[in-house]
Amino acid sequence: MTISRIGERPGDETRHDVPFPSGIRALHLADERHFLSGTGHSTLVDVSKDPSTGTEDWIESTVPHPRAATSLNEHSILAAGIRSSLDGSLHLLDLRHTPAWTELLTFTANRATDLTVKSISSARAEVWLLADASGNTQRPTPVLVKVDLPTTSPS
Repeated sequence: MTISRIGERPGDETRHDVPFPSGIRALHLADERHFLSGTGHSTLVDVSKDPSTGTEDWIESTVPHPRAATSLNEHSILAAGIRSSLDGSLHLLDLRHTPAWTELLTFTANRATDLTVKSISSARAEVWLLADASGNTQRPTPVLVKVDLPTTSPS
C-alpha cells in the first residue's frame, strides 16, 4: 500500500510504501498517523517513523470485507461491510482503548460502498453510508443512509 502526501506543486508529493497486505483504504488521523483498513485485519501506522507493520500490530477487522471506512476524529474509526449475503453492519473502533470494535447498527444490503462524515459538532456526528440494496436483481439500487452518532464512546 502507498500513502502519498500532495506537495506544493505537481510532482512534489511524498510517497510512503507501507508493507501491508490486503490494504483497502488509508484514513488520515493526525499528523503522520494513518489507519489502514484491510480485509481480515487493519493497523495503525505513523509514516514519520518506520512505516512497516508486523502481524503483532494488526487489529482484527470487524467484518470480513470492510469496504467502507472513515475517521470521526484522530482516535475513532468507523467501518462498514457485509458479513454474509445481505447482512451488513457499521462498527466503531476507539483507538484510545484496547482495540475492540463496537457494533453500532446492522443493515440489509448487498454492498457497503462508501462512508463519510458530513459534519461534526462537539456532541454529535452526522455519518452517511452509501450502500447497494439491489437484493437479487441485477440492477444496482443505491441507498444513502444518514446516521446520527454521539462523538463520545457508546456505552
